[in-house]
Amino acid sequence: MADALDDTSVDVTPTRNLRSRTAPVSTQLKNSVPKVGKGIGKGERGWSTEEKDQLISILDNDGFDGDFANLAAKFPSQSLDSLRHLLTYYEEKKEASKGEETLNTIIEKMRGMEVDLSEDLPLYFQLQSSLGTHPKPSQVEGIDYPAIYNHVASCMREEIPKKLHPATRAELS
Repeated sequence: MADALDDTSVDVTPTRNLRSRTAPVSTQLKNSVPKVGKGIGKGERGWSTEEKDQLISILDNDGFDGDFANLAAKFPSQSLDSLRHLLTYYEEKKEASKGEETLNTIIEKMRGMEVDLSEDLPLYFQLQSSLGTHPKPSQVEGIDYPAIYNHVASCMREEIPKKLHPATRAELS
């Protein structure tokens, strides 16, 4: 008797649904949606090259109005699920290639761009003179670094720069 209790190979899976106790667990409900796999089920075969070409021709010439049943009627050897899967696959592939084309176009445009920072450089020097961190002139033998940045910005804008302190002018030259 102890051996019967220790036996772990006994299958204890219920043979009936525990909630309703009427139907076996494996019974599928009447209105349930069948699983849609890769489009090839029992007794079905894959799409031939001729069928794919015919489908593409129909889609190019007639377009697609969303009626899968009407379109599937033109392919008697294929199931409706197989047609849906194939169209979904082609749509995803088409969207992915559009994204790649857009990205490649943007990359090519950026490669050919010429960057001209000449208008921004005077602004950069002006901002460095007012917002940059510089030592005080008394700490660096009287050299005024903000004045140097201002002087360079004025020269780049072709303006007459302010006169500089002799120590600063000596550092600049």
